[in-house]
Amino acid sequence: MISLEMAKQLKASGLAWEPQVGDVYAASSASPFSAEATTVNDIVVSNTDMIKKMGRVMGLKGMYPMDSVHWVPSLKAMLDEVNKHGLDWNLNKDGFQLIEKRGMMTRVLKSSANQDLDTAVAEVLLWLKQQKTTE
Repeated sequence: MISLEMAKQLKASGLAWEPQVGDVYAASSASPFSAEATTVNDIVVSNTDMIKKMGRVMGLKGMYPMDSVHWVPSLKAMLDEVNKHGLDWNLNKDGFQLIEKRGMMTRVLKSSANQDLDTAVAEVLLWLKQQKTTE
């Protein structure tokens, strides 16, 4: 799982959240590893439209405004976002690489050798999102 700080950076870069069962979210003051971190369940997913209208989501200690809640994206969610950009990638024990292929040519656009694979993907995804906003 990535850090809450990295989750905040991804949110600021424009990574959107559509709640899925098993997702983790936390209020600004909570750590994803604290007792205040909450795991999305079927109730949250089935009430996504209502949550968006209310602008609040339930946590362990009450209701939180959506703008104070930070989703901690899963590895799958981050890879799904990378895939939206039409680039190839390589994930292995040495880290994560974002690859561009043009004909027979292949080049690594960005890589992270972070040993925590979730964090490695998050670092590259953050870079990718920042590149898209500067274009």
